[in-house]
Parts: sequence; C-alpha cells; structure tokens
Amino acid sequence: MASEAARARAREDFDQARKEAALQDILAGLRRKSAGLIPFEDIRERFTAPPDPEEVVRAIPLAAVIGSVGRYNDFNRDFLPRSEHDRERWTSVRLAMESGVELPPIQVYQVGEVYFVIDGNHRVSIAKRRGDAEIRARVTRIPARVAFSPDDPVEEVARKAEYNRFLEATRLDEHFDDLACLATEASAYRVLLGEIEALRTEAGGERPLPDAARDWYEDRYLPVIEVLRRRNLLRHYPHRTETDLYIWILENREALAGEFGWGVELETVAADFGPGAARGPLARLAAAAGPERSTGKWRERQLALERGRLFADIVVLVESGTAGDLAVAHALHLAAQEGSHLLGLAAGGDREGGD
Repeated sequence: MASEAARARAREDFDQARKEAALQDILAGLRRKSAGLIPFEDIRERFTAPPDPEEVVRAIPLAAVIGSVGRYNDFNRDFLPRSEHDRERWTSVRLAMESGVELPPIQVYQVGEVYFVIDGNHRVSIAKRRGDAEIRARVTRIPARVAFSPDDPVEEVARKAEYNRFLEATRLDEHFDDLACLATEASAYRVLLGEIEALRTEAGGERPLPDAARDWYEDRYLPVIEVLRRRNLLRHYPHRTETDLYIWILENREALAGEFGWGVELETVAADFGPGAARGPLARLAAAAGPERSTGKWRERQLALERGRLFADIVVLVESGTAGDLAVAHALHLAAQEGSHLLGLAAGGDREGGD
C-alpha cells in the first residue's frame, strides 16, 4: 500500500500537470490553434473500411498517441489532465504504476502511424508525464489509404481523413501511381465527389462511382492540371496545391457561365486563370459591355428573337489546311445544335455555298 507521502507527491504532480495543461491551452488559443486531443469519432466516420479482425499486443510510441475515444476533452494533446475530477483516479493509477504492479495493456485504434486510446487514457497521461517513450497496447488497426503522422496538426488530420474518404469512394489510388489530388481544405474533396457524381448522373447513374471517377480524372481533371503546369501557375500560390487551383477554376467557370449564358470549357478557364486574370480574354469579354449589356442578357434576347436559337444563319470562312477544317467542323457542330443554316465563304471571296 502506498504511503501518504507517495500519495501526496502524486497529487502534487497532478496539480502541476493541470497547471501546465491550462497554460498550453491559453497559448494555443492565442495562436488560434488547438491543443486538444483529436476525437476518434470525427475520424472514424470518414473511414468505411472495417477494422482488422485480429488485435496485436505490442509496444507503441507514446508520441504517436494523438487522440481518444470519448475522453478527448479530459486531456490535452500532450495528455496532460484538464479536469480536477480526475485527481484521485490519476493519483491512484500513478501509484499503481510506480508500485511495480503489472497493469493490462491499454487499448488503441491505429490509423496510419497514429493511435487513438480506447481504454487507458490515465496510463498514457502518467507514462508521458514520467518521460516514458513507449507503452504496451492492444492494437486494432483501421486500414488507411493516406499516411497519418504524429506531427500532423488537428486541421491536417481532418484534411487527410477527408482525403481518405475520397479515395475509398473513388479508388483512384489503385489506378494512378502519381495521383495528384491533394488539397489544403478538407471541404475540397466533397466538391470533387460532387462533380464526379454529377457526371455519373448525366450518364444515367448506372456506372459504378470508381469507373466514373477514373474518366473524370483522365478526361476532365488532368487536362486542367496540365494547363496549370505548362503555365507554371503554382509558383504564384506557394501555399496552395493544384487541386486548390482546380476548384477555383470550377468556381470561375460557374461565374463565367452565368455571365455569358452558356458553358465554358475548364481548360479555357484554366488558360485564362492566374495573376492578371482580370485582364484575360474571358474576363475582358465578360465585362466588356457592362452590367446592362452582358453576354448573358444578350443571349436571352437573341434566343427570343430567333425563336429558341442564337443564330438563324452561320457564315464560316473556308480555307485550306487544318485551321480551315477545324473552323468548318466547329461551325457544323454549332449549326446542328442551333438548327441554323450554314453558309460557306471561300477564302478568295469568289464562291459561296448553301446549307
């Protein structure tokens, strides 16, 4: 049985640990950062893969324990106690650990290289307080497609968890070794999933989501990223990623579509994107006539005048060569969409064709 002197020392150490926790919380608040443990509940809902059925008992690094199941408010990120109500419990566990009694392993979930305590929060707190490097644990591993690090701040863990959910839904990491879908905001992945789901719905909604995601990545996402890379636009945004820029381009395209009254290709917006974009061709076209004569309003009036089509007649300049063939192909496509008459004008000006 522990002496009163030993119990008094344990209580005194608990009081000192609480003071340190309070100071860390104040400093973190001033820096607008979180000093708390990460709630496992927030992470688990972003993982659909089931835990490994087999538990493993082994030593784990205490520095990699970053969260808790249910007790995340009672300790801070360093597992210093926050609540006065834990004083007697913390003291009793400390005395038991120091008496040489062999306590059972703590229980944890492992996600990547980090751990969340299921049972044994006080033992972790005391072991870290004593300066121990490891603690024995019964480990249940939850498969993760993203690498989690003990050094990740709270916001980074949340972002990686959302990225993990995106990869579990799309399985893109199974097909592209050099996958480039890293974003700085967790909400970005919901935007990307929404776009993939919209494309899947447009195609009838019968294809599996991973198949639609592969087509989206190759046919829509990568072409835009290639434009950004050719223009080396990321150098202007050192704290952002290619995925961040892709989402900004999506937002710009929606704004331009509202301004013009028709859709704009993502690659076209990407080529017009970046510093000085307000002076780019698309931006100049959108703003040229002012709010009272915007292209969207012109389109509405034109559709009314031409009874549901923009142009009754389309004239295309017919030249020899690739450029001329491309112009004719575009004109044919537009005429078919609008139900317009297509007129050809030869480069020399001496021939004119009918529809």
